Amino acid sequence: MITLHKLPDFQAVEDMKRRYLESLSAPLDGMWEMGFINPQPHWQIRVDEALAGYFVSNDEQTLLQFYVRPEFDHQSSRIFQQVLVQNNLKYAMVGTIDPLLLRHCLDVQRSVKVHTH
Repeated sequence: MITLHKLPDFQAVEDMKRRYLESLSAPLDGMWEMGFINPQPHWQIRVDEALAGYFVSNDEQTLLQFYVRPEFDHQSSRIFQQVLVQNNLKYAMVGTIDPLLLRHCLDVQRSVKVHTH
């Protein structure tokens, strides 16, 4: 069973955020992380009570960050679908430096629009 829990702040998943940043293929812009990601609601993802990852979304139904711990990678597609459905997410902002989120978004996308270059 996949459950999602809204967190009071991003410190609750700070270790996973560090691992997320290490998983990127290039450094994430500090303004993006500190100005756009960290102020938004962070959600903990649990699979059968085990901590599986986290995601970040904003009030405009946009997914901003998605991370699944490596031991749950084989379930990441199912987890991603549940995150979209349970939070009624309609959009995602994903950089080409984020292979996990990009992989999942390309599987479900209906259109692509460049936001920042």
